[in-house]
Amino acid sequence: MNHFKRISYSRNTWCRLKRSQSSAAPSSKIQIPPRIERGPTDILHALDCTVPRDPLRTKYKYHDDPFLMPLRKTECRLYALSYESGKKTAMWVHKEHKDLFPKDLSDPKIREFQPLIDYTDKSQVSEELLWSAIQRCNTSEAIEIYKLIEDDVSNETKQALLELLCFHNGEPNLSKQFPHEQWFCRHKDKKMWLHNSEIDKLYKSLMNQGSAAVAGAHNAMICAYAKWLKPEEAWILYEQCKKENIPLNVTTYNYVIGLIPDHYEENNLKRKDILYSILVSMDKEGIRPNVRTLNAALKVAASISSRNDAENLVKHLFVEFKRLNIKFSLASYYHAIRVFSRRGESSYNSFMDILDAAAKESFTMQDPMDGKFFIAAMDAASKCYSDLAAGHKINDILLSGDHYQFITKVAMENGYYYSYTMLVLTNSTIQDFFEFYRKVTPSIYIPELNLMKEIVLILKSYPPEVVVDYLPRFWSDLVNFGFMNSSLSFDVLDMMRKIVLPPESPLITLFADAAASIWDFIKKAREKECSPFHSSTTGVIALLLLRSDRVEEAREVLMETVNHPSMFMPNMDKLQVDELFESCMSKQCIAEAFIVLEYCINSGFEHIVEMARTLHNIEHLSPAYRSKLSELVGVEVLEMITSSASTEK
Repeated sequence: MNHFKRISYSRNTWCRLKRSQSSAAPSSKIQIPPRIERGPTDILHALDCTVPRDPLRTKYKYHDDPFLMPLRKTECRLYALSYESGKKTAMWVHKEHKDLFPKDLSDPKIREFQPLIDYTDKSQVSEELLWSAIQRCNTSEAIEIYKLIEDDVSNETKQALLELLCFHNGEPNLSKQFPHEQWFCRHKDKKMWLHNSEIDKLYKSLMNQGSAAVAGAHNAMICAYAKWLKPEEAWILYEQCKKENIPLNVTTYNYVIGLIPDHYEENNLKRKDILYSILVSMDKEGIRPNVRTLNAALKVAASISSRNDAENLVKHLFVEFKRLNIKFSLASYYHAIRVFSRRGESSYNSFMDILDAAAKESFTMQDPMDGKFFIAAMDAASKCYSDLAAGHKINDILLSGDHYQFITKVAMENGYYYSYTMLVLTNSTIQDFFEFYRKVTPSIYIPELNLMKEIVLILKSYPPEVVVDYLPRFWSDLVNFGFMNSSLSFDVLDMMRKIVLPPESPLITLFADAAASIWDFIKKAREKECSPFHSSTTGVIALLLLRSDRVEEAREVLMETVNHPSMFMPNMDKLQVDELFESCMSKQCIAEAFIVLEYCINSGFEHIVEMARTLHNIEHLSPAYRSKLSELVGVEVLEMITSSASTEK
């Protein structure tokens, strides 16, 4: 069946079309557009761009199933490490049992699927094979090959191998093999430079191979010392090169500029002078700076304690490098934010100018400090300026293009979303905040305990009739995120107590279940040595259980509170006690009301006579209860109550 609509043209339209075609110049040439080289996955990327982004999506390593998605930070890390563990196991099998893998396992051939080769003889290797290992950043294989053909390697290949070993400090590069493990890698102190025998051997070999090789070796070692926390050695070698007129490349100069704040720690003026002298030297030597040069210079500016000097230097650097047509990276804007945010709210316009400039560009990773831009910007928007519009603008920049790649670790993601959530929390209505909260949590971000406490403080500032719409979801997250066994859960329980619900409301059961789960936690904690709990908490638990007609459970809570005063600090106030007593009386829970009275007597409340009178005036009160009442309040008080009752009659 033809689903296309027919389009009719008038005779005049057709004639005009024919005339325009016939009037075209017959000699016009057909311009064939230049061929665009396409990669094997370009069509997949094009299709991917047609799919709208879902803010509630889960990461691929977690199954796309809400019942399987981890809801605690420890579980997220466990899932990721389990994922990488399977990969490591496969790699171990591939290495230990390489004889089981055929050579033609894949077509086209995939190097990772090929059986590993043990290089034992010089005939197996060549300089081309060594160069291939260097290009793949395989340090262990490159060293193994180099040991076999050490004498037959050109200076260019030796220089490339030295640079590879210096960049990785002589250790294997595993970051690309296990990205999920690196994502959850805990913060560690950066490793210091290790004097590797192969590096020392290569360095000495190149030092005897002419001026070009000497310059290359010195450049590599200066960068290595600077990168791996040996600033003094790097600076000494740099000064030696300047003294001996050994040429340095732009990368070496960038590392040297980055050393200025550490080398001149207590002299701000000296830092600025040295920075200018290095930049002048680069200009005289004809070395064109790049964005890493700008970022290193901005790092020096950020280290200057004088606010005005730092700001003027940043402005000057931006103007000069823009004149050189050098495109800024996110690290450039990161250092600028560090400098300008020192002035507090008065620097708001400068901060927004930085965001406007960043929003107009698309960035690629050019500097290791690029990823710090989003965290610093959101932190400034939240703490320094408290501007929600700025926060949304930063988030739009992060989600545009491939900018999320700059969030390289879970700690960075947590820091970013903590600041963003706090910004929304303190600058929005409770309705707008929870709309944002539902989009972010838990698919993207699982809040920390401190953030959940801040949310509770905001909830407490609203009346109960508003809080009731958000408390069930918040309590569910509190349990799922593993925060139920904390003081935070007691605060949420107290908010539940203040909410007045109709008898048919399903929330009564939900609140009672929450109270019962807290009581289970308290009972388990009592078995261990722990600090006493507050009786105000157990009072709330008993009240919520009574509202749901779970009388036996409420009685257990009250009896434990009264019978073990050393485990429960008596800090219920008069309002809470009266509310609990009235609930017992309205539910006709006489036994529970007597327990509340006993608690009041033990705690020294002054209105126990009124409570005793209420119990005494109950019709058909059993003799056993009257005897118990006499034991609790004393014969004299009971006689006074009886006499006053008869007088009233």
